[in-house]
Amino acid sequence: IIASPSIQILVTQKGEIKILSLHDQILEGEEQWYIGCVYPPRSVSINIIVKIKEGALLFTNYLKKLGYYGFFGLDVIVDSENRIWWTEANMRKPGTFYPRVIAEKLFGTLDNVHYITSDFTVNQLKGTNFITLYNIVKKYLYPINKEKKGLVLYNTGALIDAGRFDIIVFGNNYSEANNLFKQIKKHLKIIK
Repeated sequence: IIASPSIQILVTQKGEIKILSLHDQILEGEEQWYIGCVYPPRSVSINIIVKIKEGALLFTNYLKKLGYYGFFGLDVIVDSENRIWWTEANMRKPGTFYPRVIAEKLFGTLDNVHYITSDFTVNQLKGTNFITLYNIVKKYLYPINKEKKGLVLYNTGALIDAGRFDIIVFGNNYSEANNLFKQIKKHLKIIK
C-alpha cells in the first residue's frame, strides 16, 4: 500500500452529485486507524485521482438510483502497481468533512489551500478545559502574523474526559503546513 485517499461526495435532494474534496488519509497503529488527513492529496498522481473520481461517480450514480441522498465518503488504498482498492463507504459525514468545512469558511474556497489535520490525545490534559488547551497552543493559532497559516482547534468535546482534541494546521504550501504541524506536535508532546 502506498496511499489511502478518501473522497467526499454529496448527493443533493434534487439529485445533483457534487465531489466535495479528496484527501490523503493519515493512518496510524497496527490496525491503521484514521487520525487525520492532508489536503490537497500528495500521495497519488493526477491520473489516479481521475480514476478515483470516475469510480466514485459510478458508485454514487448507483446509490442515487436507489434513492440515496446526503453526504458520504469513500476510502481507497492504492498499491505499488497503482491499483485502486475500494475499502470503505462511510454513509455519513466522514472525518475529512469537518476540516474541509473549516477551510471553506476561512478562505471561501479550497483553491490554493494547504492543510494537515490530526487528532491528539494528551493524557496530561485530561480533566482540563478548552482555555487550558488554548493557552498552551496560542502562539500557533491561525492567523500567524496575519498570514494564511496557523492552527485551528476543533472537536474538543473529549478534552475533559480523555485529553482528546483535533487540530487543523494551515500553511501557504504543503511544506509550510507540514513544518508547522511538526512544531505543534513536538510542542504537545512536551506538555507536563
